[in-house]
Amino acid sequence: GITLDLKSEGGLAVIKKLISQSDILVENFAPGVMDRLGLDGDTIAEINPRMVVISASGTGQSGPTRQYAAYGTLLQIYTGFAGLNGYSGQPPSTGMAWLDPLCGMLLAFVGVAALGSSRKTEKGKHIDFSMAEAVLTTMPGPLLEYQVTGKVSGPAGNQDEEFSPHGVFKSLGEDSWIAIAITSQPEWESLATLIGGSDRQKKMNLGDRREHSTEIDGVIEAWTRGLEPERAMQELQATGVPASASRTSAQLIDDPHLNERGFYKKLKDRNGVTRTMPTLPWRLLADHEPQFGQPPSLGGDTKYVLKSLLRYSDHEIEELEDSGALS
Repeated sequence: GITLDLKSEGGLAVIKKLISQSDILVENFAPGVMDRLGLDGDTIAEINPRMVVISASGTGQSGPTRQYAAYGTLLQIYTGFAGLNGYSGQPPSTGMAWLDPLCGMLLAFVGVAALGSSRKTEKGKHIDFSMAEAVLTTMPGPLLEYQVTGKVSGPAGNQDEEFSPHGVFKSLGEDSWIAIAITSQPEWESLATLIGGSDRQKKMNLGDRREHSTEIDGVIEAWTRGLEPERAMQELQATGVPASASRTSAQLIDDPHLNERGFYKKLKDRNGVTRTMPTLPWRLLADHEPQFGQPPSLGGDTKYVLKSLLRYSDHEIEELEDSGALS
């Protein structure tokens, strides 16, 4: 990465030189900051008419909430995402900032799309990217449900509107669990037979199973508690019942499937300690395997970019350092 103080004369000169040689500029300042830095749309277009500029902010460049502080978990609450997670009757669950990696992926998509258009038309693009709108695009169901039925969606825990039983059940061992999702009558009959359900229970349809969910869940868990998650999963899947063991991080690191596919690589961190790291969710041809290494440190590539890409001399780089332009 490269770090610059854009409020300094030297830092501003460097970023303008980078803009002249680049295809895409992604900025996530609050609306108005780029203009105050002297990097408004007209200035950038004058430097590089084909430049794709993506302005990523919490709620967009326009609108009454455009100046709101933007953090992933805050925006998940702002959009109602957090209120749909967890269990009924309990406070909203924020959990991890899912919005951060989601926006990273969507920014890559829109960047590639805009770049393709820019190269065809020889004209630059300015994209207004809203993090709040990004998360709302992934959850149209609750918005449509309210418009059609007037119902406001809420957290459902492990329950499902269409499937039952549908949940996570305790298995043999400490903090061991297995997820089961019944999606059809034949699947339910297979499950009921496997776990020793009564003839009455085997004949239950979806409505019956919903009405007697506490009873059914008890029968299921009486069976799952006697088996380790992997064993329970194998027996359930063998009879056509959708099920999966809930795996821990330790189990995932040792997972034979992921290891056979080469998903993990042994990489050294900056302290020289070897770690098992996830890589990419796709594969290239065998003779074009990507090379993985350590991520760059903050500002770790500044001098390399200045010297190799922008052709700054050692003396000019020293002057930038002394002036504080290289933050």
